[in-house]
Amino acid sequence: MRTLSAGLIFVFLQAATINFANAQTIKDPRNFNGVWLYKVGMSRGIKNTTNFPGTQKDYTYTEFKKAYPFIQGILNPIMWRKLEPRPGKFNWNDFDASLNIMANAGFYINLMIWVGPSSPEWLYTDMGVEKVFTDRKKENMPFYPNYKNPVYKERWYKMIDAVAAHIETLPKKTRNNIIIYQSAEGTTGDEGPFKGASLEGSTQYYFTTDDAWWVNFKRDEWKHLYDIYTIEKNPPVHLIFNGTESDEELKWIKANTPNIWKKANNIGHVYQANADAPKKVTLDPLINVTVPGTNKTKIRVRDEFDVHQAPTYAIIPTQYAYWTALHSLHFGLDMWATHNNEELFDPANRTAFEFFQKYGGYKNPAFALGAFCALRDGLDANDFKRFPAEKFGAGTLENKKEGMQRTVNIAKAFAKQGAKQGDPRGSMGGQTNNHHAKAINDVNWNIFRSNYQRYITQYNPNETSIGYWSVGNIKQPEGRFARGFDHTSGKDAMYFNVDDKLFKNFPNNGAKKVKIRISYFDNGGKWKLVYDAVNNKNKTAYEQTNTNTGKWKDITIPVTDAYFGNRLEHGTDIALINSITNGKDAIFHMVEVIKE
Repeated sequence: MRTLSAGLIFVFLQAATINFANAQTIKDPRNFNGVWLYKVGMSRGIKNTTNFPGTQKDYTYTEFKKAYPFIQGILNPIMWRKLEPRPGKFNWNDFDASLNIMANAGFYINLMIWVGPSSPEWLYTDMGVEKVFTDRKKENMPFYPNYKNPVYKERWYKMIDAVAAHIETLPKKTRNNIIIYQSAEGTTGDEGPFKGASLEGSTQYYFTTDDAWWVNFKRDEWKHLYDIYTIEKNPPVHLIFNGTESDEELKWIKANTPNIWKKANNIGHVYQANADAPKKVTLDPLINVTVPGTNKTKIRVRDEFDVHQAPTYAIIPTQYAYWTALHSLHFGLDMWATHNNEELFDPANRTAFEFFQKYGGYKNPAFALGAFCALRDGLDANDFKRFPAEKFGAGTLENKKEGMQRTVNIAKAFAKQGAKQGDPRGSMGGQTNNHHAKAINDVNWNIFRSNYQRYITQYNPNETSIGYWSVGNIKQPEGRFARGFDHTSGKDAMYFNVDDKLFKNFPNNGAKKVKIRISYFDNGGKWKLVYDAVNNKNKTAYEQTNTNTGKWKDITIPVTDAYFGNRLEHGTDIALINSITNGKDAIFHMVEVIKE
């Protein structure tokens, strides 16, 4: 995947400075960031097809909001054929009723009208649009329209315009709760026009996602929507487009549809996916740089937590959900939409959703509720400095056979600490392939190489601690990754720096009370927590002698005198210190600072 050049990043930062006055987020005081629910259709409630204890089979939206208060909004795709069952005859009764009930229950709304394979039958029978058949059969996608038939585009745009006009007639509460309209050009909200390869008889209508005609076709819709959902509306309906992160696409967006929001593909689906690191570099200037003095960013990004095609979710569901949440926060995801099936209704996943809700959307540390650093060692096969070719193999991501062997060699070097490469083939290719890995992999390509964090950074992680993988019981979310002391190599202290902008003033000098939470593995180690206090730059807050239960545990220490002026060793604010010279080295999951 191509990433932005330094020059293009500068151009985007320049644009951010020039255009912030017109950015949609500046005028929008609504707090919609966090966890959303992905639910299809115009129903009046939520159905639950699982059998988890304590959950209902059916919920009204009001009951659902009470049971799952961390759900901020509903991502609500509606099939075109359900909305317009006859030409020009819209089903506004069900449309209005479902949106009104959602809004009155306290949910924000992300609207999307599925077209393409969700088009009405009358397009074919009455309007003469040809059907396109492929070898990928799905119940809700039996065939596709010939997008190049001009009648298709004409009727599609008429529907888009009718929806936009109707939104403005909705009751004030409902209209105010519509946050997003996401474009849809082909298969659901995905980029492509078709799933699978064309069958005989449909070849003349078939083309790929990269076809120049299709690229222009979807961009025409983007411009059309951009003119309809003007940022001058009060409150605005923000547009989200699903496109690539290529230089060319981002240049086009800047020139033609500035300030639109984005779907960040695969970030919310899976943790530690190939090319995470360059994707973050590309989007950082747009999604993680705030307007001074505010929590507003130029654009917001959303993605989905959809695990039905992720075999490793079935192996470690709780850890998968939790670490995907941490990964998404580290990237800067604003809205994370879960589907209403196993991943949502499993009570063991609630920790993941509540943690994302706590930190999602906070891009300015001064406005955040706190800060965290989730400890991990990211084994990046693309790091040839740490893992030289002469020792670990010269394979690359493009060279599948040698590339797979390189990932296996790297994992073997950390096997004593739990690293493994269960499905090397699943570590190759794109992020979708990683999502489909059939076993646990601890080595991927172009990934984040260290901790998942927000506003707390660890000093020189690999020189002061060692990584661990799959620590403890898989039913506890913390242990997928970890870091610990290593007394034999002199790694007896981990140092952490709290972002200087986390508090109103720097240094904090005791002005703001905090709680420091340490998540540790109870393995028999002994350690202490020290911090930079008002009258003692190396004050001991807590000492712990582990009891060797083999479980992950938390300790939360109230602190009233946090100075946090970077006076600890290495210019840091918090440290974990090894208290023993023999026996087991302590292992940790997280350091969190919570504002009171």
